[in-house]
Amino acid sequence: MAGYFVEKIHEDWSLDGLAEWCAINISCDKKMLFDSMKKAIQDSWKSTKKHNSNYFKYLQDLRGIKEKEAIRLAQIKSHETAQLAEIKSKTLQEHIVIVANCNKNIVNNLTTVERKRKKSTPNKDEELTPAENFLNRRACGYDSGSESEEKDETDDSDDCGEIINFKDFSFDECIDTCSGKRWCLNNGEKIRDTLIKITRQKIEEANQLAKVDEKIMSVIRLGLSSIIDLSSEVDEGMHTWFGDDWESLKAKVSEKICFEVKKFEGSILSDIIKIEELCASRRYWDARSYLLDKLKERPDDDKHRQVLKIYYYLIDMLLENPHSFINKEGENKNLTEIEYIMKVSSPILDIIFSNNYDILYLKWSETIPRLTVNKKIDLRVLSTDNNVDLSHSEFAYKATPVKVIEDRSKFIRTNKCILDIYLMHNLPEEAIENSTFYGLQSAGLEGQIFGIDLLDDGLYFSIEGPAYRFPAQLNDINSLRNSLEILYFLKENAIQKAKHFSHDNDNNITKILHSGKTTTKPEHRKFNFIKKTYFAPKDSMSNEIKTMYLRK
Repeated sequence: MAGYFVEKIHEDWSLDGLAEWCAINISCDKKMLFDSMKKAIQDSWKSTKKHNSNYFKYLQDLRGIKEKEAIRLAQIKSHETAQLAEIKSKTLQEHIVIVANCNKNIVNNLTTVERKRKKSTPNKDEELTPAENFLNRRACGYDSGSESEEKDETDDSDDCGEIINFKDFSFDECIDTCSGKRWCLNNGEKIRDTLIKITRQKIEEANQLAKVDEKIMSVIRLGLSSIIDLSSEVDEGMHTWFGDDWESLKAKVSEKICFEVKKFEGSILSDIIKIEELCASRRYWDARSYLLDKLKERPDDDKHRQVLKIYYYLIDMLLENPHSFINKEGENKNLTEIEYIMKVSSPILDIIFSNNYDILYLKWSETIPRLTVNKKIDLRVLSTDNNVDLSHSEFAYKATPVKVIEDRSKFIRTNKCILDIYLMHNLPEEAIENSTFYGLQSAGLEGQIFGIDLLDDGLYFSIEGPAYRFPAQLNDINSLRNSLEILYFLKENAIQKAKHFSHDNDNNITKILHSGKTTTKPEHRKFNFIKKTYFAPKDSMSNEIKTMYLRK
């Protein structure tokens, strides 16, 4: 056997070779055993080969089944998507028809009721001046602080619900004639006459346009409200109306509408400087600990405690989440208006006003004062005793040209409304001389304070004050000091207005006991200067923007 392996060492092994060797070298019994082993091995190889062949066949069949199943599922999903889209489209069409019919019925009902009312009741108010008309309404129980907070009121914060059809509009219906000594331009022309003349020209120009720009709409609305906006220096803005007189007019108004923002001083300033120094050296946690220790000491001064709370709140928030306002790439995060309000504006203003709720309070969330013709207001400051509005402010998530201009026009006019209400009360001379109403226009973390006042017979002026910015990161904490000084200026002026109401004896009890008697007319000079505020009529469900851009 050994000789066989030696001879076959370079040959390939096989079962046939093994059988040949066995036939030569071993007995028949052993040969039969080897033949049996050979057959078993051959059968095993054949079985394995057949099994492998079946396995690959089954694998291919399974892959084909899966592909067919995927195609079938895709077909089912596509069919279901098409059915769902068809159902949604049908439901939406039905909803639009229902809403349109409902709106049509509402308009018809309101028109019918108004027509009957006009036929049955003569309009005595048409014979009165705007101030006398409102005074008469106060005597009849229409409180100046009345409001509507219903969310189903027709309204659009950007005036999109207003109707303007300049071809049918009569200018003199909104603008009243005035008399007496007036403010004049350098050429001797009365400023109000110039305002009326150019507003009329802009209306005539708008009638010729197929598309009315929002800048034109803004100045027309303000002009119809007897307002000169001295911050209107955009293209087509009011600065183009007065030419070389513009800067001298701004200087004259700036003497009347003051923004004397008080700077922090004393222990408040010392603590702020310490915090700014710690943050400048990036010792943010030390700044937080310093504020916490100071708050535990509870300073006696309310304002001091409030300032410490605000700094602590912002530093703590930015330490917990450094990317609250800016992402890791250093870009501004895409936050909504309400997110900016909830994170910054609301907490800070709530702290600032927290110690004066017996005099005034804040009302957020787009409430609707009746006096502003259903215009929603983002933030209102109201007197606690009689719920009279003392300030209106507007907020946005981002400063875009259209949004800023629209909010500016609305913001100025609603503040004029509450200024008029204020001047219709019996007020001391001090209040009349300092009757400017202030409000905020904010976008994201940035903002600016504005003031409006009635300075001449039928002539209101609005002017911009200092701007402010809340810090988006801890390395910008220095911007907070100026921002807080401006917000405290707003608060202090609102408190002064609220305190002046104590001189007005026309309270709710007086109105009930003397309801049959004409309310005493205020004696101050500005009462007769008051003129109407323009808000486009609400007698149609059409959209003003659609009217502007689709006018034939």
